[in-house]
Amino acid sequence: MTTLEDERCANCQANLTQGGHSRVIGIEIQGVYDGVLYWTCPDCGFAWGRVFGSVTLDHKSDEAALIHNQRRGVLDAVSEQNP
Repeated sequence: MTTLEDERCANCQANLTQGGHSRVIGIEIQGVYDGVLYWTCPDCGFAWGRVFGSVTLDHKSDEAALIHNQRRGVLDAVSEQNP
């Protein structure tokens, strides 16, 4: 089981917690989804879709995260490892 203290960025391996609190940045896009659409690492800017366990909740979330990474030129470590 992954605890909050174990959370790391898939791209840069940065610790995503500080003092027991998440450092992850939630991105909301008005008119696309009511709530966080995808998450980003505060250190490298890598984005990932909303997930529950290992299951992505929707394609909008994945697509938005992919576009974010492409625009920022951020390496998608997960895609690189599993082509």
